[in-house]
Amino acid sequence: MISNFHEKNTRLVRNLAWMVLAYCAVFQSHAQTWPSKPLVFVTAGAPGDGLDLITRVFAQSMTKTLGQTIVVDNRPGGGGKISMEYIKNAHSEGYILGIMSLNNLPLAAVNPKPPYNPSTDFIPVALLCDAMGWLVVSADSPYKSVQDLVTYAKSNPGKLNFASSGIGSIFHFYGEWLKQLANIDATHVPYKGEALAMADIVSGRVDYMYASGAAKPFVSTGKLRLLATGGPDRMADFPNNQTMVDAGYPEFSITGWIGLVAPNGVNPEIIKKLNVAVQAAVADPNVKKTLGTYTFNTLGGTSEEFAKRIALDMGRLGKIGKTANIQLD
Repeated sequence: MISNFHEKNTRLVRNLAWMVLAYCAVFQSHAQTWPSKPLVFVTAGAPGDGLDLITRVFAQSMTKTLGQTIVVDNRPGGGGKISMEYIKNAHSEGYILGIMSLNNLPLAAVNPKPPYNPSTDFIPVALLCDAMGWLVVSADSPYKSVQDLVTYAKSNPGKLNFASSGIGSIFHFYGEWLKQLANIDATHVPYKGEALAMADIVSGRVDYMYASGAAKPFVSTGKLRLLATGGPDRMADFPNNQTMVDAGYPEFSITGWIGLVAPNGVNPEIIKKLNVAVQAAVADPNVKKTLGTYTFNTLGGTSEEFAKRIALDMGRLGKIGKTANIQLD
C-alpha cells in the first residue's frame, strides 16, 4: 500500500513537471513570435489633446521597429482612472499596453483604497518623455521672481491665490508643494481645464499658477512672465529664467513624465522588445522635433529606472496631498 502511494505521488510529480515544462515552452514560444498582430496603446488623452498626440508620435515610430501597426485607444475621463483600470485588467499577452503619466499618480497617492497602484499593478517598460512645470504670473504682476512672490506672501498671509487646471491635478499639487516648502498661505482656485485658468492668469484675475508648456506662447509674446520652471535644468529657450532649485527649493525638482507600461504577467522577453522599440523611438529625429514643439524632451532608459521614478513621485505626491488634505476618489 505504501508502495502504491509512492508510485502515485511519483506519477503526480512527473505529470506536474511535464505540465510546467509545456507551459514554459508555450510561454517562451509566444515571446519569440511576438508581435504577430497589431498592438494597442491605451491613453487617457482625449483625441487631439497633447497626451493623445504624443502617444501617436511614439506609436508611429515604434511601429517601424516592431513591424506591427499600433492602434491608439483613447479612454479619457476620471482623472485617468478609466484608462488605468482598463490597462490593469487587460490580458497579459502583450498586445494591450498603456500610457502612464505623472498625472495618473495623485489619485493613487492620496486615496487609502485606490482603484489601481502605479507601483504594483503594472510593469514599467520605459519612460518616453517629460516636460517641466512653469510657474507663471501675469505680465503686469509686481512679482519678478519666486523670491518676490514668497516675500509678499509671507508678509500678507492668505491674500494671494493660485490657479490650477482642477482639484487633484498635478499643478494643484505643485501649488500646494510651493506653499509647504516656502511656508506661505495662499488660496487654491481650481478651474475646469488649463485653458480657462491660463486666461485668468493673463488677465490678472488670479495671482500665479503652475502650467504646462501651453504657457510658452504667452510667455514668448509677453502676456505672461515666467518666474521659474520645475525641472532640474533651465530651459534652453529661456536660459535666464530660474529653476525652482535655483530659487532656493532643492526638493522641487520634478518633471511631468509620460511612460509606457504593460499589465502584470507580460513575458519579460516582450518587455525587453518593447524597451528596444522605445529606445529607437526616442532617438528618432521626427519624434524629437515633434515633442519639442510641445516643450517635451525624449527620455528612454530602463524599466528599473522608470519604476524608481514612479516610486519617488508616489512618495512625494502622497506627502504633499496628506499635508494639504487633498482627497480624491
